[in-house]
Amino acid sequence: MTEANGVAIRPGDQIPGIPQHNLKFGAEVEVLNNLWVGADVIAASGVFLRGDDANQQSKTDSYAILNLQARYRPFPQVELWARVDNATNARYVTGGAVNFNAFANPIAAQRFVASGAPVGAWGGVRVSF
Repeated sequence: MTEANGVAIRPGDQIPGIPQHNLKFGAEVEVLNNLWVGADVIAASGVFLRGDDANQQSKTDSYAILNLQARYRPFPQVELWARVDNATNARYVTGGAVNFNAFANPIAAQRFVASGAPVGAWGGVRVSF
């Protein structure tokens, strides 16, 4: 057992902010001549928050997000593309910290979490010469 700033850390404790399990998978397929569609999935297990080196509080929830993309090439030099991130608009937390809230009465340690990005969509045109 080791102590860091008065906190007992035991062998096997996880490093806060780093998921124990992480999965990233993506694929793209040509469904019609010059039309490709694809998807990728990002999944991660919950993490202990920064400041919880002894792993005394609960982890954040595990999450998975789905991203979709498509591209179409009507001419050899022109490509139209579109992308949707977090297509299911999943609500998730990527990390956070345990810290003192100076505005609480009485002042106490609280969990502060970082929410993941909501659904977002982009599109564009690529032109090559």
